Amino acid sequence: MSKKRIAVLGGGMAGLTCAHELSKTQELRDQYQVTVYQMGWRLGGKAASGRDQYGRNLEHGLHVWFGYYENAFGLLQDVYERQDAASAGALRTWRDAFKPQRHTGVGVQTEEGWRYVSIDWPDKAGVPGDGGSVGTLWGALTLIVGLVENLLVHPSAGGSTATVAHDDFNRPLFNAALNRGRSPEDPHPAIHSTGAGALSPLHAFAAVGNWLTALTHHGDGERHDHLHEIGNLVTSAERAHRHAGGLRAENATERLIAETIHIFAAALRGAIKDLLLPNRSFEAIDDTDFRDWLTRHGADLEIVEKSSIVRVVYDISFQYTDGFIDQPDCAAGSALGSIIRMLATYKGSMMYLAQAGFGEAVITPIYQALLADGVQFRFFQKVVGLHLSEDKQWIQQVRLHRQAETLDCAEYSPTVEACGLTCWPSEPHWGQLKGGDDLRARGVNFESRWCNHPPAGEDILHFGKDFDHVVLAIALGGYKPLTDASGETDPGICAELAEAEARFAQFLTIPLSPTIAMQIWSDRTLDELGWSTGKCATVSGPQLYNIWADMSQVLSVEPDGPRSVHYLCGSFPTKLYAASVSRSDVPTLADEEVKGIARDWLNASASALWPAAVRDGAFDWDVLSDPEGRTGEARFDAQFWRANIDPTECCVASATGTTMHRLLPWESGFANLTLTGEGTRHGLNATAVEAAVMSGLAAARSICGDKTPVPGFDFLMRKPWDGPWGIG
Repeated sequence: MSKKRIAVLGGGMAGLTCAHELSKTQELRDQYQVTVYQMGWRLGGKAASGRDQYGRNLEHGLHVWFGYYENAFGLLQDVYERQDAASAGALRTWRDAFKPQRHTGVGVQTEEGWRYVSIDWPDKAGVPGDGGSVGTLWGALTLIVGLVENLLVHPSAGGSTATVAHDDFNRPLFNAALNRGRSPEDPHPAIHSTGAGALSPLHAFAAVGNWLTALTHHGDGERHDHLHEIGNLVTSAERAHRHAGGLRAENATERLIAETIHIFAAALRGAIKDLLLPNRSFEAIDDTDFRDWLTRHGADLEIVEKSSIVRVVYDISFQYTDGFIDQPDCAAGSALGSIIRMLATYKGSMMYLAQAGFGEAVITPIYQALLADGVQFRFFQKVVGLHLSEDKQWIQQVRLHRQAETLDCAEYSPTVEACGLTCWPSEPHWGQLKGGDDLRARGVNFESRWCNHPPAGEDILHFGKDFDHVVLAIALGGYKPLTDASGETDPGICAELAEAEARFAQFLTIPLSPTIAMQIWSDRTLDELGWSTGKCATVSGPQLYNIWADMSQVLSVEPDGPRSVHYLCGSFPTKLYAASVSRSDVPTLADEEVKGIARDWLNASASALWPAAVRDGAFDWDVLSDPEGRTGEARFDAQFWRANIDPTECCVASATGTTMHRLLPWESGFANLTLTGEGTRHGLNATAVEAAVMSGLAAARSICGDKTPVPGFDFLMRKPWDGPWGIG
């Protein structure tokens, strides 16, 4: 019996995950021959990284893995277990590659300037990737109430003298819930009031937590009898705390706590009314923007618009129309679901940071495992067209441009050894390519949409000869139609598919969001730069680089010299990603613009993070590390900035009203085509490594018929997982 040939188009995280899932056992390897076709010289997609001429790691952006990344960590653990420990270098296990980051700073803009409020996340039971259920909305709300309760015991919380009247909720109903099914030897923790007939906000939230816990095992009907009363108690507690002055406080911590409680109260009321009572899914509210949804359920519009906590939701997944920060847009269900997954379902640490570049910490072990399993790779293969059979039911041909050819027709060897690790270069190995010196001199970028270098040839893959099944793992931006400023539309590589299948055409309307990234190497330590609260990852800081992490741990596997390194990222307000493919000047224009944005940001906003890096009101360029020893502002040229405007590098937006257009991996509409990537429908419906991995797993299982649930895949959906064809 011959093997079924699987052509995986695209070597990002979704494509690599799908390839791994289809080849991880001997039984699967006996059934499938998987080949990955990749544009350019490296794998990883948005997670790709490369070493520059100085041996430093360069990323597409700042990547933080959250403790709820059940599937991503599961994949990582699997490939690390298969490594040859003797040749693994500094990263012998997945715990060497990722370490907990327990401290977060949330930016708050005050009259005195930007301040960061420190949050130390408690460790939780379990290890991400160890299997098990992701949980339910009900259980998640119970856990989040506990987090809010912890906020209220913070020394700066204030409002302790405010009270909630006992008649603000049904006390007999509350007591009945706590006492049902409990033995005298196993009581619920008692809630002590702070005075006759009153509860403090702290104790009110503790009561809510106990109430939700007590109802966990009740039938749905009985739960519903209690939900309105739970909402009333949360509302009363929030109002009491607000009237105590938290939202008017000048102290950034007090303001953030009060704002968080206010937003949570609205979110809980909304979850009760829109999701729990009618038994609907998160996706049911995706026709509304998250901010509008909060105000619909009683949140103050001014608080919502200025809220740092609300900004976190939009910032971490770049939910701004075309990257413009004055145009936030995030579907309410996707936003709420992401928050709940993040806060309530993490295992171990809330966050984990890579200890080396993502190329070497993540992509290399996956690549090596795939090679060992017989997966084949074809680099420098750019897909330029998918073509249908006469009856429009099948993919008949895949047309590719061969971007470059290797010397003597040898297999391209993509990696390089550096600092004891197997890494990926930030440019191709020119010496392996025909005419490599000329290609390098001309600055040919094989990863760019606007690369105008003529292909070395054309390859056509034929159904039945070269492939039996196609997995479209290219990022959505790489095959959706794009219309430039002049109104000219590039129909993309799937024009035939869109014309033949209406749902597929609607899928291609989901918008994109471009981003920017910057890496700063410094000759000073974090303390010497003026950050005083230890190793940190921050959110909701000054735009446009509103997310920052101290990544100095990667210096242990980079050349000696710098004493700290910092990764920053944010949204990029531009429509250049849609510019005509004929405009070869676009990458240069974007690079110059982002370089200016980066310098301006350092001068205007770096003091919020590194006050000691400012001199005479402007950024002190002398704090930067420069291998070439330049002086003054010229030292900035040794840093790294990046405009992620190539459509494959843009994030897929979770814009209001677009969830209905997302397709499940097996819903392409064509018999031998499976979709995968963050743009498909899954348990996040947002940009994240976990989203790509979930989609890749589901895609593979739909091909091989494996009905093993993908943890969290149906989290946003009402119908539970029942195999690859069971969600709808």
